[in-house]
Amino acid sequence: MNGSNSRFIPDGFREQMYYTNLFRLLFRFDIPEHVMPLWESVVPNIYSPSINIIEDLMEFISTWNLKDNYVRLWSDLLLLGFIDNRQNNRRIIERYLKLLIRSDQDSLPIEQIKQYANIGRQILKKFPLVPEEDEQRQQQPEELQKEGNEAQQRAKQFRQSQPKFQYTGHILSDLIYLLTRADDFEASWSLYEHYLGNKSTLINPLHESSLMSLLSLSIKQNHVDQALSIIETINELNYECLSNALDLLNRHDNLDIKDRQRLRAIQKNSSLESAHLVKLV
Repeated sequence: MNGSNSRFIPDGFREQMYYTNLFRLLFRFDIPEHVMPLWESVVPNIYSPSINIIEDLMEFISTWNLKDNYVRLWSDLLLLGFIDNRQNNRRIIERYLKLLIRSDQDSLPIEQIKQYANIGRQILKKFPLVPEEDEQRQQQPEELQKEGNEAQQRAKQFRQSQPKFQYTGHILSDLIYLLTRADDFEASWSLYEHYLGNKSTLINPLHESSLMSLLSLSIKQNHVDQALSIIETINELNYECLSNALDLLNRHDNLDIKDRQRLRAIQKNSSLESAHLVKLV
């Protein structure tokens, strides 16, 4: 930095600027073998990157397909405070989940699939799926009680002033996919139910891939009613995968007469030609 004003810039700020400019260059022109060891040696103890540098890092990791760094990246995001309710940071969560989803799921070892699912559970724990009206009912008894402790009162007011995390169809879809890959039906189904209860206000519907993954797990674990609900949603969204969904459940042995009637009704109401080509039992 040239110019006489540079002497007024604190050393810590200069250091942050140095690493910011350095990593911008490295992400563009260098290779992972040089970049990642340096990143791990300075973040977060020496250098606290901005959201723009984090996004550059994600692009770098995605371009080079650095699967071994995905979990470490999640730890960095937590330590650096990028996992919260702020709009920009929600974008970081969306991009990070896309990074996990884009990896070749079929070739991943079981341990890595479990790690990805555990990250999904951490997101759910940090941002619980509590409908607003239920949350208000839970808060009402507390509001009627007199707070004897001023510190508790201030803490409560602070929590209420914080923006609620807004799940989108994209985030729900990615979480469902990661959790179903690890055979976690309970958690993935709770996400699906959240979608059903809030689909009129949610941004984006669920993806085909997440619905089909949840359907496969439902059939695998013999949850027939849930499987039919998923197929109804696929039909409602007019997804081309409906024919595959119908065929998948149709081949299941544990369908009773009512289940098969419901399956035929879905097929009959479909506007997709491919769905009517499926021969139901």
